[in-house]
Amino acid sequence: MEMKQGLLIPMQNEQNKNFKDDGEVITISDQLLEMQNSPGIKYSIWPDRNYYLRVGIQAALLDKQHNHLNFNFIFVDFSHYNIKLFSDPHWISHLVKSGSGLILLSDYRMDNLASWWWKNNQRIATVIYSSDCKQSITKKIKDVLIGRWGNGVKPGSLTTLEVEVLNLLSREYTLKDIADSLGIDRKKLYNIRFSLQRKLNGEINKLFLF
Repeated sequence: MEMKQGLLIPMQNEQNKNFKDDGEVITISDQLLEMQNSPGIKYSIWPDRNYYLRVGIQAALLDKQHNHLNFNFIFVDFSHYNIKLFSDPHWISHLVKSGSGLILLSDYRMDNLASWWWKNNQRIATVIYSSDCKQSITKKIKDVLIGRWGNGVKPGSLTTLEVEVLNLLSREYTLKDIADSLGIDRKKLYNIRFSLQRKLNGEINKLFLF
């Protein structure tokens, strides 16, 4: 069946491939990696675990927008339920292989991490934050689809050192191991951990239970 432009492609029933980097596993659909070879496909979601998010994007945004660019877009479900994926620095390199632009859909706990990624990776077209109103969201999507890619940073965005610590915490490194690995003293590491909990709006250990 021919795919129409603007159709959001369900991915949850697709066969998956596993990629390993430094012991972390990132699962990405076969279809995602082959998107650049399918000119009829314009949009997709990764990871595609949230049915209501997929329906909401299609109903509220994509059916009313036209993709003027010649490549695909991936809406990234950048929620705290997926934090183990996004604290690994290699997650984005796998998505970039598809040749697609990325739109991060952040929740309130992940806004400051999403902001750091937006600042540090040019393949991210925009970030839709939890505080964005419907009008702001619609404008961001419209701007992206006509080639106006931003590079915004929210006040309170994570620092690079905080992202590095978060990555190691997600991999269950002890505080001693993290301090040794990054060459920082324990007191500074405790301060970074406290800052992470404040910026992520929750206790670190609880975030990694999902």
